[in-house]
Amino acid sequence: MDYKTHVTEDGRNFLDLNPLGYAPFLELKDGSLLREGPAILQYLADLSPIAASSVIWVHGVLLASRLAQFFYF
Repeated sequence: MDYKTHVTEDGRNFLDLNPLGYAPFLELKDGSLLREGPAILQYLADLSPIAASSVIWVHGVLLASRLAQFFYF
């Protein structure tokens, strides 16, 4: 991203993608965004096959990660 113009490599406006105006954020396959580093890391870790048997977030990885982004803000 160009920090002066806020234009991403693919030509989109960064602030349209992330109105909070800072990184990190992860754009998921469905186009939704997950913000806050610890929430992103938890999401990625919970997708691991190793973690599949020990995930304690019974309502789903993405929902738990979205909730976590507010805890870490």
